[in-house]
Amino acid sequence: MKVIQLTMKNVFFSVFSCILICTSFLLHAQVFTNYSTINGLPDNYVNGVAVDANNNKWFGTQAGVGKFDNTNWTIYTTAQGLLTIT
Repeated sequence: MKVIQLTMKNVFFSVFSCILICTSFLLHAQVFTNYSTINGLPDNYVNGVAVDANNNKWFGTQAGVGKFDNTNWTIYTTAQGLLTIT
């Protein structure tokens, strides 16, 4: 049976590698936010998503189009002039 001798060099390398790997994962972490009708989304089934030049998020649903500006929702339906496809 082979015995591994721990030296300060090995310990330092192991700790440094662990810190490097953990930092790499943290820097590339993504945040996902779920929206629903409770938050203001027109419908819980979303057909499409887009982001415009002003960073507004647009959500296309069967019940209309929702625009989220990171604070407020604006809903567009046929009542606001949104066309329907028949």
